Amino acid sequence: MPSAYFKFVLEQLGTTRALREAILEGTGVAPANVARLGEEITLGQQLRQTRNANAVAPPGWALAISAHLGSATHGVLGFGAVSAPTLRDTLELLVRYGHVRDPSFGFHLRNVGRKVRIEIHERLDLLDEERVPLIESFLLSLQALVESLLGRKIEGTKVEVSARPAHADLYRRYFSGTVSFGTEVSALVVPDSWLDQPSPFADPTLHRVSVLKLEAMAERLKGRRYTAALVEELMASGGQGGRPLEEVARRLAVSNRTLIRRLREAGTTYRELRDAHRRRLATELLAESSLTAAEIAYRLGYEDASNFGKACHRWFGRSPGALRKQRRERPRQRARRRHTSIGR
Repeated sequence: MPSAYFKFVLEQLGTTRALREAILEGTGVAPANVARLGEEITLGQQLRQTRNANAVAPPGWALAISAHLGSATHGVLGFGAVSAPTLRDTLELLVRYGHVRDPSFGFHLRNVGRKVRIEIHERLDLLDEERVPLIESFLLSLQALVESLLGRKIEGTKVEVSARPAHADLYRRYFSGTVSFGTEVSALVVPDSWLDQPSPFADPTLHRVSVLKLEAMAERLKGRRYTAALVEELMASGGQGGRPLEEVARRLAVSNRTLIRRLREAGTTYRELRDAHRRRLATELLAESSLTAAEIAYRLGYEDASNFGKACHRWFGRSPGALRKQRRERPRQRARRRHTSIGR
């Protein structure tokens, strides 16, 4: 998924060094490396950042910053949406390719009388602390998109929110229409007469190029490797110990047996993915923290520290202590080589 929103959240909320570090904790992105972050991040990184932001930002933070989102923040999906011929074409594009922006959600259009419901459906089983900020972002982005194409505030619309957050009273500041909570799904409801409104930003060439890129991205997500990638992302967002198989299956809305089968078709297993997750984190914690081997074992989900020691021998051919010494020696060795080279 595009990294623009990840960067935008960090820019808006990370106003101090401590806040930036807190918002990036556990995402695998160091504060010094944000500028070099590529065009895409994983779903796991996005979900972890969302939970971090909930812990340090004021209630309703997603509403406050999402009100300033532009089409560029949504990457190629945003460009394709604004360059479509009509609002109907824009919404149909979101239905086909909205999951490319965020695999955890998808858009649906449903006609109800003379109204059209632009519904936001979960494709994964998210926690409330992940779901609410993302839905707020989607709803405000939809409102901004429709208003930009119509060239005016969209009064007379209705916003439906499946949850009722503690900061529900803040919604009236950000939405032009009426807001109701506790609905079956979240949606923006607009008159169907608006859908054939020509877009003032219609650009056939840009739209065609955007659709081709979106199609390529969607095809990539259809591959067998996609399920494995989702498991990896959920594992990364679940803390240093990863997530149990049962939880991963529940959040992907499949049975344990189906998840095991899909991973087998992708050429891997849940155990292999969790093992890789633990190995990566073990390397980082041994090199960069002062935690003891027993403390690292506990954080990675090992009930017995000796099992962590056996895993290190299997992964690296050495004990945790020997691996830590090796990892910490490498920077000093590189520094000595650079010093020697300069001296010559």
